[in-house]
Amino acid sequence: MVDNRHMRLKYQLFLTLLTASALLITLFYLISSWTFSRGFLSYVNSSEINRVDRFIDTLSEEYEDHGNWEFLTENPNAYSRLQRPFRRGSPLSSNRGSRNIGTRDNGIRGSSAQGSSARDSGTRDSSALESGEPAIRSKPPSGKRPPRPEPPGSRSMHWILADVEKNPLIGRVPERADMIWREIQSNEKLVGFVGFQQLQRVDRQFDQAFERQQKQTFGLTALVMALFSALLAVPLASRIVRPLLRVNNAVSEISEGNFEHRIVEKRKDEIGDLAANINQLGHTLEQNRDARQRWVAEISHELRTPLAVVNAEIEAMQDGIREPNASSLASLHAEVANLGRIVEDLHTLSLSDVGALNYKMSTVNVSRLVTDFLQSNQSQLDAKPISLTVNTGSESATVLADKHRLEQLLGNLLQNTLRYTHANGELSVSVLTQSDQLIIQWSDSAPGVSEDALAKLFDPLFRAEESRNRESGGAGLGLAIVAKIVEAHSGNISAQQSDKGGITIRVELPLHGGQS
Repeated sequence: MVDNRHMRLKYQLFLTLLTASALLITLFYLISSWTFSRGFLSYVNSSEINRVDRFIDTLSEEYEDHGNWEFLTENPNAYSRLQRPFRRGSPLSSNRGSRNIGTRDNGIRGSSAQGSSARDSGTRDSSALESGEPAIRSKPPSGKRPPRPEPPGSRSMHWILADVEKNPLIGRVPERADMIWREIQSNEKLVGFVGFQQLQRVDRQFDQAFERQQKQTFGLTALVMALFSALLAVPLASRIVRPLLRVNNAVSEISEGNFEHRIVEKRKDEIGDLAANINQLGHTLEQNRDARQRWVAEISHELRTPLAVVNAEIEAMQDGIREPNASSLASLHAEVANLGRIVEDLHTLSLSDVGALNYKMSTVNVSRLVTDFLQSNQSQLDAKPISLTVNTGSESATVLADKHRLEQLLGNLLQNTLRYTHANGELSVSVLTQSDQLIIQWSDSAPGVSEDALAKLFDPLFRAEESRNRESGGAGLGLAIVAKIVEAHSGNISAQQSDKGGITIRVELPLHGGQS
């Protein structure tokens, strides 16, 4: 038995296709042979019925001439000669005018001498005639050739002459025989029957030879079809395996770090889909590699800036350029605090990416949460100064959320506004419901960002360089953390241009049925 685990896919497909074709061809051969055998047997039986019907026409004419069946019952040999032209294999079997040949030419209504001889021979050969065999004369009539022997198998079907009650006049009905009876009519009157049995198998040598030849032809055709299927299976297997080899090569290239490798495959089937997915995988891995490299470079740059400031302050104190007084220590403390915030934000993002951020869900009234948060941080807005407008029309709207994470979300949005919005600017916060969503809209005034930058605002370490840059003090992590919190609450977040000249952050959270 072949172990497919150690066989190449090409040969497995070849054997599969060849086996399937061989089974179908074998089934076709068996069905064709059986169908032909049944059809040929049906044809032989139909031909026999046709010969019987023509024989009955002759019997009907003879009965009309004689008025009874005594001319046959008294001379059974005449019955045999009468039906001989209609037997299978007889050259006269298709001649409807054989009545004269079968009767008058053989002495049924001939001279008295010949009739007397026929009666004598009929007495001697009655047992043979009952079985349907022709009588064999010891001496043929003068000037007559002996009757030609019937071909093998021609006596396999017994034609029995019976009266109107189906009582045999010539011949004998075999035991447990399934007979077919055909009526004999003369002047539209029933005068007797001819009975016979249909064949259950082809028995004549000629018929058997013909059937054998046809089955051999079927077998040869099946063999040619099998060889042709084998020839077709080779290119078909190659066509299926060839793109899989390209896919396998692409996977090997990607696993070795060549993420730029692509499969050129234009097929529209499952193999084409697999190739497209492999290409997409390579593209995703390439993007992740580039993002990781950019992430590492930007993180190192973010950490280098406050560390460089702290290092410079300390060196200045060591060199005596600056005095280690309260002012210099406050500056050092501010840089260390900024460095701590960056590290904490990075830690939060990393936990969010691996799904390790803890969320304690409960029913939260967002309108009340936003109002309380802005009131507690009003002093920061006044220090900028930035004017605040709050609209919490949906005071009873609640969501299933982590209250502390939502406060962290609002805090990051507030720090983003305080860090980038110009002095004497505006901030508008509204809470509303729409369908089954609770919406928080956070809109501030100038400066804004370009349309291209709006979609990237929630990427880690991204800043719009033209206005919201590193000099403003941010590391580009706050909005990325906001997006992660919204995602953890099964919500959506987007950014768009604000009618106040800045940006509008739109947060959508699924509503909860309860109230706090």
